[in-house]
Amino acid sequence: MHTALRRHLLGVMIVLGIATQFARAQNFRYEAEPRAGQASFNYAGDDPAPRMSDPARHVARQVSSTARTPQQPANQSSYNSIPRMRVADRLRAEAQARQATKVTRRDSFLRPVAAAEPIPAGQPLDPFAEELPPGGPVQGDVYYDGPPTMDPTLQPQPMSGGGEFLAEPMAQMPCCDDGSCTNCMSGGPIRHWMRNTACLARNGAYKENFSLFTGKQGFKGPVDQGVNGNFGYHGGGNWGMPLIDAKGFGYQIGVNYIGSDFAGRTGPLGHRRAQFFVTTGAFRRAVCGEGWQYGAVLDYLRDDFYIQMDLTQVRGEIGYVYHGHEIGFWGAFVGNTSTHWGQIPDNPWTLYSFEATNQYNIFYRYEACNGTFVRTWGGLSSHGDGIFGGDATVHLTARTALVTNCNYLLSRNDEGVPNNVKETWNLTISFVWYPGYTRRDSWTNPYRPLFYVADNGWFMTRQANN
Repeated sequence: MHTALRRHLLGVMIVLGIATQFARAQNFRYEAEPRAGQASFNYAGDDPAPRMSDPARHVARQVSSTARTPQQPANQSSYNSIPRMRVADRLRAEAQARQATKVTRRDSFLRPVAAAEPIPAGQPLDPFAEELPPGGPVQGDVYYDGPPTMDPTLQPQPMSGGGEFLAEPMAQMPCCDDGSCTNCMSGGPIRHWMRNTACLARNGAYKENFSLFTGKQGFKGPVDQGVNGNFGYHGGGNWGMPLIDAKGFGYQIGVNYIGSDFAGRTGPLGHRRAQFFVTTGAFRRAVCGEGWQYGAVLDYLRDDFYIQMDLTQVRGEIGYVYHGHEIGFWGAFVGNTSTHWGQIPDNPWTLYSFEATNQYNIFYRYEACNGTFVRTWGGLSSHGDGIFGGDATVHLTARTALVTNCNYLLSRNDEGVPNNVKETWNLTISFVWYPGYTRRDSWTNPYRPLFYVADNGWFMTRQANN
């Protein structure tokens, strides 16, 4: 009885085992019925979900699978089973694919052409979604084929109303952040200039580089006839602003009033002295602290002393900047000659002629990271006189600085004019206030004035008849 039951159960188990093996040997394939206007999906093949969710990994997997050697089995996909050289290729491919598929906008991101799905343009990724008309991107998380393009609204702005600046030229960036003029180069040069001016005004570019200064100075020159020295006070302002923003050119204008010889009426020349200087011109600073920077200005002098004269000169500068160090040339060139009658005590009326002194100087300037800089120079005048001097700016706070400059002309021996008459020198110390600066690095603005406003050191005079 028991033996027959055991044989019966053994037979049933054998039959069930055979049926199970037969069922496992079957290959079930379910085909999705094609829909009009869409390609059919074969769910027995590779799962498309990984390609949709992570195209970067899908591209890397494709590269690594094609890089396998013929001796390597296809089902071995771990890094340990791939030759060492192939591991580097796979890692490089993954990095490139992730870089190409990084998020660039809030509502969409791009992917490379290699990771594109074989889906017609304008069709959604979901195979069961409704058909979409071709053309134009679709809102939402959509994959776009083709090379990545940057969103123009995410480009950096040249400056903000708070006075923040960039070291790069503003010309390569939009000048506005309010969407009113995203491309200042369109519409021709005149329209560009008018639009650019309005944009920069709204962004505060015309109030950032304005400065006021005051201080003391002493000077002497040929006008003093070798018997007078000058000491007094001065005050004025200097203003820099964009001129051609697309090329990085700036414009500056400044004035300087100097009052001296307060007891001059009892002195050897019998007059008090008042001087009025105006400096205006254009310049271009080096980009990111490296490259050429240059400019030229016109200086005007009104000197009211025992004679009243109006003089002009052209002052220019060019230098090469490299990581805070600059070597260059600056010079001053005569503009006109002023001839007037004048009288000094115990002398009859005399005809005096004066003009600016031509200066040719080689300079070296060093600029520290905090905006402090010093410069020294040496050169000659057009008549062989030696010239040497220097200037410096020390920033005290975000809006204040101390500025000093000096220049000395060592006169060449001349039998016709005594050396003490030709001797010329100037020393100026100024306290400067920058009302538009808000941070300690505001001095990096590329449109801050390149030239000081003229004084008796930058604008030396000489008698025109010798």
